Amino acid sequence: MRLRAGLARLALSTTVTALALTTTAAAVPGPAAAPGPGGYAVHGVDISGYQHPDDKPIDWAALSRGGQKFVSVKATEGSRTVSPWFVRDLAGARGVKLIHTAYHYFEHDQDGKVQADHFLKTVRAQKLDGTHPYELPLELDVERQRRGKPACGAGPGALTSRVLAFLQRVEERTGVAPMVYTQRSFVDQCMGGTKALAGY
Repeated sequence: MRLRAGLARLALSTTVTALALTTTAAAVPGPAAAPGPGGYAVHGVDISGYQHPDDKPIDWAALSRGGQKFVSVKATEGSRTVSPWFVRDLAGARGVKLIHTAYHYFEHDQDGKVQADHFLKTVRAQKLDGTHPYELPLELDVERQRRGKPACGAGPGALTSRVLAFLQRVEERTGVAPMVYTQRSFVDQCMGGTKALAGY
């Protein structure tokens, strides 16, 4: 059974992010109602190694006091990599009772199901699956590859198939449709403008 109660959608710049809460319904204005992120009713951040300059930890109490309401913490990348900060960052978010989730950075040239299984193993070890209080659904980050690689690491058909395999695997295993963090321009450029992500 899909747990989609309380679906809230938050558009940040051109980024498409769907937030689903299992206990609280919230309507968040989209770009037509708010000219920019400063006008949105809900604010949140994503956290990865880039937010740890000089290997410094996040001041979670300060982040919470600053008005952030939710956080997405990087957990994994590809089929093997685990963020060295994942466990500590997740504990920090939980410690200040921020609504939270974890995300996976998708590698274009790797099998979607294999990546999903790696992600699920990592987050489940921390008892996170998007079904508990203070949790958002799990999240997939799919975007242009980093410098040194082609922007699109696979053809549109192959990439779309791998991404959908990831999303379907996560939903099958958790019962909750995951979110997708991406950009329309990326979908147009690398995934042939597919509409297959609309349900996520």
